[in-house]
Amino acid sequence: RKILYGLQSNQDILSKINGCVAQGKEAVIHHAVGGNNEEVVFGADYAVKIYKTTKVEFRDREQYIEGEWRFRDYQVVRNNPRKIIKLWAEKELRNMKRLRANNIPCPDPILVRKHILVMSFIGKDGYPAEQLGKAQLTPSASSDMYWRCASQMRDMYHSAGLVHADLSPYNMLVYEDQLYFIDLAQAVTKEHAHAPEFLRRDCYNMTKFFRSKNVKILTTRGLFDFVTSINIPKDKPQLKVHIENLKNSQTMGPLTREQLIEEQVWLNISLPTTLKDVKTDRLIQEGVYFSSFKDMTFDDYE
Repeated sequence: RKILYGLQSNQDILSKINGCVAQGKEAVIHHAVGGNNEEVVFGADYAVKIYKTTKVEFRDREQYIEGEWRFRDYQVVRNNPRKIIKLWAEKELRNMKRLRANNIPCPDPILVRKHILVMSFIGKDGYPAEQLGKAQLTPSASSDMYWRCASQMRDMYHSAGLVHADLSPYNMLVYEDQLYFIDLAQAVTKEHAHAPEFLRRDCYNMTKFFRSKNVKILTTRGLFDFVTSINIPKDKPQLKVHIENLKNSQTMGPLTREQLIEEQVWLNISLPTTLKDVKTDRLIQEGVYFSSFKDMTFDDYE
């Protein structure tokens, strides 16, 4: 409460903090109005994200911090729950800044004070934008949103160097014909040891959602390839043509039995994180998937 009072002191950062507009397992979000500080626009809408300070909500979050070179001092604070939550809030702010720097739609972070994050509000007149999972979309709009989501996941991977790691239709907002990524605290760099597994899970979640919309989409494996491939054109006109070609090559409706088996096998096999993993005979015999390196050959590394 003291931190919230401090943000409103003399209407500096915020002039008013209103009621809760969203609540999750790890945080609550309040609507707020900008104050007189130069960091904010007076009278504009802002969101105040307050992370819950009990350790229960954060006991499974270590996997998203450990191994991150940006948080290499994590070992120092891991036995202090409040410092861990403060670190979690700082991680979300830094991830948002990375996305904003690369023109990937997400809330604009303003500041973090301990376990409280102030950011721009995605919505209008105090009402938050609709989650993708709850949006009523036509088949045409669903198709557009799918390919926009795939393109933004690719931009996040290659331009911002991040994997969302908890992507779902309920961690994306639809507002003014834009698709916004939210809940970015768990996002990890693509060099993270578990980044391929997190990305595979993200791809599965989005594929499962859009497949129910009866539109032409890629398989989970196809989406993973699209996000990670280094040979897809970066130029926007060429990328648009590439996407149109992918659209035309896909079919609507449920997968065939053979496709389901192939997808389930791929979802349960090991994913390499280094070229050393790819060249290890034991891992290859176990069925390691290395489509990320499909445009390379072992001869390139001899």
